[in-house]
Amino acid sequence: MDAGLKVTFHAPFMDLRPGALDDTIRKTSLDRIRMVFDLIPYFQPLKIVCHPSFDDRYYVSCDDLWLENSVNFWRQLIPVAGDGGTIIALENVYEKDPRILRRLLEALASEQVCFCFDTGHFNVFSRTPLKTWMEELGRYIGHLHLHDNFGKFDEHLPVGT
Repeated sequence: MDAGLKVTFHAPFMDLRPGALDDTIRKTSLDRIRMVFDLIPYFQPLKIVCHPSFDDRYYVSCDDLWLENSVNFWRQLIPVAGDGGTIIALENVYEKDPRILRRLLEALASEQVCFCFDTGHFNVFSRTPLKTWMEELGRYIGHLHLHDNFGKFDEHLPVGT
């Protein structure tokens, strides 16, 4: 019996680095994230939300190499998503500004990839005005994560708290 429900998955993210400079870490990240993509035929999710996991505190002065690795990583998953009619939604987390995510989305240039704007992550981690985020990434938004916090921790509180 089909209840007519549609689902969106959230891929694992803890300890995973899709743009890692270390090949072994990147491969392990791909193996873990691919586990969710293997479920596409069974659940037919509309989207799979994934963290690109860029953090400029970690990838100091090597954002171009991170970007190259990340593009290659996601390009391996785009056909899998496409075959199942699923969109990959790349979510902001620790990014202080939208530039690296815009560069990633531009480089991928795929209808199978969109941007997931996370309001709570923006509130805690961004150092750039919302207007700039929308100017840079608004055309890529295909999914929203709406939650709130007090600007210090990623608390995932109800909106308006």
